[in-house]
Amino acid sequence: MNSKEILEEIYKSKDLKECLAKIRPVHIQQDILQYTFTELLMKDEKIIIELYVKNKLMAYIAKMLYNMVRWERGTYRKSLSKEMIVETLPDIADEQPTEIIVIPLEKIYWYDAKILELYAELGTYRKVAEVTGIPHITIYHTVNKARKNIKKHIDL
Repeated sequence: MNSKEILEEIYKSKDLKECLAKIRPVHIQQDILQYTFTELLMKDEKIIIELYVKNKLMAYIAKMLYNMVRWERGTYRKSLSKEMIVETLPDIADEQPTEIIVIPLEKIYWYDAKILELYAELGTYRKVAEVTGIPHITIYHTVNKARKNIKKHIDL
């Protein structure tokens, strides 16, 4: 019998259902159960089989269920708090109007503007260097200089 068959047998057992029925609040019982068995399935097969042979696997699972519910700093609580945070945050992006920022490329030197456009299009200094034949370090300095000049000209 392998570990997955053992866990399947315990998952369907009456003992587990009785243990699970004691977990409060009731609405988290299935979440705790699924999270616990996910953790068990990720464990080394030898550990599961060893606990099963010693007849301690059910006690181990019961303790895991208990700890998932009670520990404030447990992995289940951490994952639950991450879900709650995402659900409770208002969607600020929908509330705020998008304002278009016009980049004044015509106010900077033409060479800097063209290198900056190529960098925006290609994404890396090395790709711009391949296309233009200019060393990538020169591209880097030109892009940074162009950015600084644009920041001076943008009205915020």
